[in-house]
Amino acid sequence: MRDRTDPRTNILRAANFNASLSKHRPVLCIDLLPCHLGTVEANLGTAEVSLMKVTFTSLGDELLDKTRPELIVAPLFSERFDVVDVAETLSFCGYFGELWAVGP
Repeated sequence: MRDRTDPRTNILRAANFNASLSKHRPVLCIDLLPCHLGTVEANLGTAEVSLMKVTFTSLGDELLDKTRPELIVAPLFSERFDVVDVAETLSFCGYFGELWAVGP
């Protein structure tokens, strides 16, 4: 696990989706179905975000360093994993941002 002196400052704090800011915020969508993506976009409101679709198997330190997400969205349950598996992986990688679970 990373300590608080890690230079990746965006993963050491919770996401702040303030729609008045103009910069894009990276959001990782892990193995979401198309219907889930619509739900995520609706709940983000007017925040300018950049949705990036990734697989659960690609989740790791390298991906988090490259994308620096402020929010990660995963299905509550799937055939191969659930949101608890995602949370454990993110914890081992030192991610301290928001994690949303999308259900049926």
